[in-house]
Amino acid sequence: MNASNLDVSGEARATAFIGNSARINNIEAGETVLFPSLTTTERNALTASNGMVVYNETTNKLQVYAGGSWTDLH
Repeated sequence: MNASNLDVSGEARATAFIGNSARINNIEAGETVLFPSLTTTERNALTASNGMVVYNETTNKLQVYAGGSWTDLH
């Protein structure tokens, strides 16, 4: 599935969807990345795959799924 996002300047940005729960936006120099923000319960309901990154609102940690489990990045 493909979609478009609008940035604050109103320019269209391409979005690539991966599976049913992840997407990557086209990022250019000087822009920021906003990861999905989920509670631990919401995160655990995902069908996670290695490399998936989320911000955990319950623990206030950025987390990555690797080797079959979630790991804090900070």
